[in-house]
Amino acid sequence: GSSPSQAQSSSSKVKSLQAKKKTNKAAIKDIESQLRETKQQQRSASARLYAAQRKLSSAEDDLAATRAKLRAAKDRLEASREELARVEAELKKAIDLFWDRMAIFYKQGSLGYVEVALGAADFEQFVDRGILLKKIAEHDLELRAQIELERARREALVATVTANVTELEGLRQSEADRAAELRSVRDEHQSALDTILAQRAEQDGIYTELRETQREISRTLSRLLNPPSANGVRSYGGNPNFAGGFARPVNGRVTST
Repeated sequence: GSSPSQAQSSSSKVKSLQAKKKTNKAAIKDIESQLRETKQQQRSASARLYAAQRKLSSAEDDLAATRAKLRAAKDRLEASREELARVEAELKKAIDLFWDRMAIFYKQGSLGYVEVALGAADFEQFVDRGILLKKIAEHDLELRAQIELERARREALVATVTANVTELEGLRQSEADRAAELRSVRDEHQSALDTILAQRAEQDGIYTELRETQREISRTLSRLLNPPSANGVRSYGGNPNFAGGFARPVNGRVTST
């Protein structure tokens, strides 16, 4: 049997462990409450991050589409300018030809064309040459008018495409600014979620440690309250010095609350 001093020491240890177990149980409840709150914060932060990422993805898609439209508009503008340059070259050529004829007419006077007409072998040829000269003059004037009309149309097209490019450049800048703003918001939500995840990891570690401490206290109390008998077999009938009963442990891990 044990001496009175040993029994008193054992009783003191049991009381100390029971007090520690009670304190540890309260700490477990507290950390469980913190974990529930942190998990809720994590869900909310994840939802905000997901929403921010969706908005950012949509804005980036819009920006990519606008950039594609802008590239196409710039290509059209370049092609329109090249076509305008070609038309202006044709117009210059037609005008130069027209003025060359006018210069010849001025130098030779009206007799130059009259001589062409009068050089006809017969009246029919005279009429034909007169008609030809008239058609040449009319053709020059019509060609010039057509080319000037085409130039005006090309200039209008260049002006329209230029305005379109300017508008798209403004839209691109606006969408780029919005994407940058949304990216900043997304990064803020990501940072907030990272902070919450770090906090949860810390709380999980504390919770695991407290649970392990609680199990160790329970095992120690079980050994103190149910010491082995003389034949080496533990008695689970309870110690009369302590109030309350203890259930006989079963095979497997000891759990406690």
